Amino acid sequence: MHYLKIGGGADFGDQKMVRFSLAVMGFVALCLSVAATEAQDMKYKDPNLALNVRIKDLMGRMTLEEKIGQMTQIERSVASAAVMNKYFIGSVLSGGGSVPAPKASAESWVNMVNDLQKGALSTRLGIPMIYGIDAVHGHNNVYNATIFPHNVGLGVTRQVYIPRTTTIVIVFFVAHKGYFHMWTCISRSLLKNSRDSDIYDLSIENAGNLKNGSFNTVVRLSLNFKSFKMVETLEWDPKLLRKIGEATALEVRATGIPYAFAPCIAVCRDPRWGRCYESYSEDHKIVQAMTEIIPGLQGDLPANSQHGVPFVGGKYEPASLTFVSLLYEEKSEC
Repeated sequence: MHYLKIGGGADFGDQKMVRFSLAVMGFVALCLSVAATEAQDMKYKDPNLALNVRIKDLMGRMTLEEKIGQMTQIERSVASAAVMNKYFIGSVLSGGGSVPAPKASAESWVNMVNDLQKGALSTRLGIPMIYGIDAVHGHNNVYNATIFPHNVGLGVTRQVYIPRTTTIVIVFFVAHKGYFHMWTCISRSLLKNSRDSDIYDLSIENAGNLKNGSFNTVVRLSLNFKSFKMVETLEWDPKLLRKIGEATALEVRATGIPYAFAPCIAVCRDPRWGRCYESYSEDHKIVQAMTEIIPGLQGDLPANSQHGVPFVGGKYEPASLTFVSLLYEEKSEC
């Protein structure tokens, strides 16, 4: 092994080794300098910079082919690490029934997504891809995942509110010395639900004193509730939808996927549309209430307004529909 000597005479072999070592060190230093300069110039990779600065820098570096690839989403069945690298693919989708293997485990899903991601990151600019999946009523593509009712079923769910206590006002007309005196009393609140028992004992809380005589008798009576209905309030239950969204998001992320194609917020009023089951209701107010599933999904999961107006946009085809044409359409069928 040769060491560099400081001072003193050196033989010819040592001089050659010194020159070679210095050349290698210089080359390494040059490479490190170039790499550091390049890293500094790649503003789009700097998380400390403003988003618009990073986007502008990245767009300025991209070729036309890379831009086209980034705007392209391909189906899982034709995706591979090599395809991701060659065509600069920006996104992959597992639509309904698109799985890596029958009864694939969560680990199999994660491995597949990671393999495709490695292909995307190996491109010149190293732009990560985003994997999406249809998780409309639970993580329905994944074996052993929790499956919830489809949207049309969730749209009819209601929370039933029954008053825990009910107060009854009873009015008595009492004849005393030729005059009718009105005596109003408020019974105690019912402490039981009418479904528990049909008969309740009501006690008069205040016995009235008539001006022309004493009337202090406490009246007790039994009231039959067989013909009496408690007032029940049926209300939409958006909290239930939020919990479903949270449960779905948890299972989607467990398979390595950050993007769910949900919820479908189409307001279907034409049963000829073959996917009315994906609509929560024909009533836009119910659909609006059901969108509480979105904050349930959106922990780390960006929600996507799947279908929406274009699928039920009147006479227009989805590809030709624009918001402007929809807004100015006088007679929309949606």
